[in-house]
Amino acid sequence: MEVAEVVKPRSLEQAVRRVGARFLALAAVPSSILLHAHPELVRDGYESADWTANDRQHLLINSTAAYTRSGVIGRPSLGSADKGKVALASLVRSFADVLQALE
Repeated sequence: MEVAEVVKPRSLEQAVRRVGARFLALAAVPSSILLHAHPELVRDGYESADWTANDRQHLLINSTAAYTRSGVIGRPSLGSADKGKVALASLVRSFADVLQALE
């Protein structure tokens, strides 16, 4: 896979498909991390809160309110504590070099 294919995706979902992530969907990662680290913060019903909004090109300008009433965009139903553990460990490993550079 060429780096340019990942650098200029039309959407995050497209980038995810290109790199072949198995569980990554917009709301799945934060939901997974919370389910692992602080499950008490995840609202009941997250399993049925999926909401897709494929055209979000003005998300930063309009906020999520222009695309969803609940604040959810993505598929939190795909989240799990096990996936959160893996995601959090990956983030920690990835950020270790940055922390070392700052010391």
